[in-house]
This record gives sequence, structure tokens and C-alpha cells, in this order.
Amino acid sequence: MAISSMTGFGRGSATRDGYAVTVEVSAVNRKQFDLRLNCLRSLSVLESQILKEVRSKVARGGITVSLQVERTAGGGMLPELNVSCAKAYADASRALVTTCKVPDTLGTAELLRMPGVMQIASAGDPDSIAVWPAVNRALREALSAFLAMRQEEGKTLSKDLSKRLVAMQRLHAKVQKRAPLVVNHYRAVLQKRTASLGEREADTGLRDAIAREVALFADRCDISEEQVRLDSHIEQAQAHLESKKPVGRTLEFLCQEMLREINTMGSKANDRYVAKWVVELKSQLEALREQVQNVE
Repeated sequence: MAISSMTGFGRGSATRDGYAVTVEVSAVNRKQFDLRLNCLRSLSVLESQILKEVRSKVARGGITVSLQVERTAGGGMLPELNVSCAKAYADASRALVTTCKVPDTLGTAELLRMPGVMQIASAGDPDSIAVWPAVNRALREALSAFLAMRQEEGKTLSKDLSKRLVAMQRLHAKVQKRAPLVVNHYRAVLQKRTASLGEREADTGLRDAIAREVALFADRCDISEEQVRLDSHIEQAQAHLESKKPVGRTLEFLCQEMLREINTMGSKANDRYVAKWVVELKSQLEALREQVQNVE
């Protein structure tokens, strides 16, 4: 059970060279690989590197990578004096001295420690080259968690797909058992309908006519080729469930081919029992196809 789901989520973080980076990777179902990067415009130049890293581990799906970067203490954050705030504190202190007749003890050191007087101002947008090592580390951590979630969900998908394939095999076994009896049944029906005819009619070639009709019917309702191909497709699908490579698109193709064979069997078999089992086969196959849409 090595298949992976297409949906997943992972988060990673890293701190390096004055930058604190958080990366989130999420994915939804999509037939092809498609990546969208959410980040500051100044960091959009990292998209090709992020794309290369993600593409090496993910085959398909709608991937969203969200990148957040903050400067840490000593990482380019500069202290800045809020003059208006400091002036407000000083004016309030002088008013208090005048009004309440208390000594003025507010000094420069105390004023600088007052809330809002000193602020941290950014030195500008983060530099993409400087921040990449932290981004790369956080991205790999996020991808690791992302892939683990995909693989865990893949186990559930694999069990369901295997159950559907086994159900299809059982239904197909019924068809295979019934198919050889269809011609015999048709021959018996013809013979019963002609049983009331006299010996004279039988002597004029009726038996030959029945034999020709039965032969034509047997040729028209022969589904042996379709049965062999359907067996092969089901066996291939089961084998791919154990593959360590992405198999979603391969399974989609096999589902299309199975539907083709099942439809042909239904149109050629000319038997109510086979027709019933063909309907059940198509129902199982439809459930299989819907689940395959979730496989990477």
C-alpha cells in the first residue's frame, strides 16, 4: 500500500541569519502539477527554486506554498525614536509637577523605557539571497510533513481501491462462468420452438438452419476477448496499488479501458444474467474511478 493521496498539508519553520521563516504547503486534487506561491513580492524571485524543490517530490496536484518571513532581533531591525510619544510623556510629567507640586524625577533613561518611545523599524524588505537558506530548511520540513500526511491518507485510499477491484473480480468471475452457457441456452430455445414441426420440415434442412443460426449467435455474443482484457486491466490496477511511484494517471487510464471492455460485454452478451452483472461491474468501476481522482 504505497500510493499517496493528492491532498495534504505540512508546516515548517526555520531561523537563520536574522530571519524567522514559516512555510506552509497544502494541496488539492488536480490532474496536472500546478504550484502557486503566496509571499512578499520581493521574495517572488525564489519561486523557481521552490518549484524545483517541490517538483522533485510531488508528481501532481494543485500545490499552494505560503511563505512568511520576519526579522529577528539583530537581524536588520533598527531602533527608532518616536519623538511625538516621548514629547507627550515629557509634557505630562511637567504638568504633573506643576499641578501636584511633586518633584520632577523623569530622566532621559526612564523616558526611553516608556512604552512606545523606542520602536523597531524594518530596514526594508528581506533580501531573497540572504533569506533562502532559512526558506529552504523550512520548506523541506513542511514538505516532509506534507508527504507523510499524503502517504497516510494513501493507505486508506489503497484499501478502498483494493476492495473495489476484488468486488469487480468476483462479478467478472460470474460473467465468465455464465458466458459459455448463453449459446447452449439459445440453441435449446430454438430447438424447443421448432419441436412442433413435422419430420418433413426437419428433413428439408431445418437442423442445418438451426446450426447456422446458433453459430452466428455464438460469434455475435462471444466476449472472450473482452474478458481476457478486463482480467488483465484489473490485475494491472492491483499491481499498481503496491507501486512506490505516482500511479494516479495510470489508474485513470486503466479505468477508461475497463469501462470500454465492460460496455462491450454488456452489448454483446445478450443474456439477462450477464446484463445484471455488467450493471454491477459498472457501478463498482464508477466508485473506483471517483476514488482514483484522489490518487497522486
